[in-house]
Amino acid sequence: MRLSLLPLLLIATPLAAQEITCPRTLPANAPGFTLVARPSPTGFPYRAAELPPPRPFSGISVIDGPESDVMAQAPGTLMPDTGARGRPTPPSLRQSWDISRRSPRGYVLVCQYAGTAAVLVRALPPRARECHQSLPVNARGEISDNGPRSGGCR
Repeated sequence: MRLSLLPLLLIATPLAAQEITCPRTLPANAPGFTLVARPSPTGFPYRAAELPPPRPFSGISVIDGPESDVMAQAPGTLMPDTGARGRPTPPSLRQSWDISRRSPRGYVLVCQYAGTAAVLVRALPPRARECHQSLPVNARGEISDNGPRSGGCR
């Protein structure tokens, strides 16, 4: 009689957390995301003329609350746990949010794009533990418009 170890391995091995990443440009075919054309002006200020598409990804925000909070006057936008203090150093700044402590309201990933007030939002699954973004930094230690950017949660 031959026993299979596969069921035991599946039970003993935790499933890898699925990465949820912001699309690189807007508009985008982004399954699971909701496009919000005019989010809260105080929570996500953008007061310039809208640029024509495609609009490149510019960064993320993480909200403690449901997707509807994107429209709130004062959304519960969280400060990054790492990478929020001091002057950034080239070539990039990495920021992360520890969301391993569960919130009864849940968490929302907000993907922001250059040249528009529109954002993509997605409620994060309870298994999500961290959100992160990487932004380019120039020689003067400033966030740059040029260079690769990424953001998402796992």
